[in-house]
Amino acid sequence: MNYHFIINPRSGNAKNIDAYEAIIGATCGRHGADYTIKHTKNQGHERVLAKEAVQQKAHVVVAVGGDGTINHIASELVGTETRLGIIPKGSGNGLANELGIPRNPAKACAALFASRPMSIDVGKMNDQYFFNIAGIGLDAQVAALFNDPSRKQRGIFPYVYLSLREVLRFKPIDVE
Repeated sequence: MNYHFIINPRSGNAKNIDAYEAIIGATCGRHGADYTIKHTKNQGHERVLAKEAVQQKAHVVVAVGGDGTINHIASELVGTETRLGIIPKGSGNGLANELGIPRNPAKACAALFASRPMSIDVGKMNDQYFFNIAGIGLDAQVAALFNDPSRKQRGIFPYVYLSLREVLRFKPIDVE
C-alpha cells in the first residue's frame, strides 16, 4: 500500500513538523509502506495535494492537521477508492476525537496501520462536503475568524478567546 501524508504546518501550534516527519518515516519503515510527505503552502492547497494523490492512485491519503485540513482532504476523496487516514495536529481535533484517534502523533501513526477501514457519514451543504459537524451563525463566524490566513496565533486558547469575544459581538442572522 502507498500512503500520501499531507501535513498542514500551520495546524495546531505549528511546531514539531520535523518530529511528525520522523514519526511517519519510522512507522512506515516498520510496516514496509511506500509513502510520500507533502506540506500545504496555503489554505486550500491540501485539496490540490489530495487530488494529485488520487490521480497517482494513492491507497491512503493521511491528513496531518486539524478539522479544516481533514475536511478539505476528505472532500476530495468522496466517491474515490482512496481511503482517508488522520493524524491529529489541530487545535480541537473534533473528528479525530470522535473516531477515537489518539492525539499523540506516534500513537496515531501506529493506529493508522493497526486499524481497519470504516465508513463515516458525509454531509453536504451549499455544494460543500462536511464531516463530523457543520456550523452556521456564531460557530461559522468564529471558525472563519480563526481560520483567517493572516491570523498568527493558533491553538485552543485563541479559539476560546475568539468564541468569547464573538458571543458579545455577534448579531443573529436569518437563515433559510
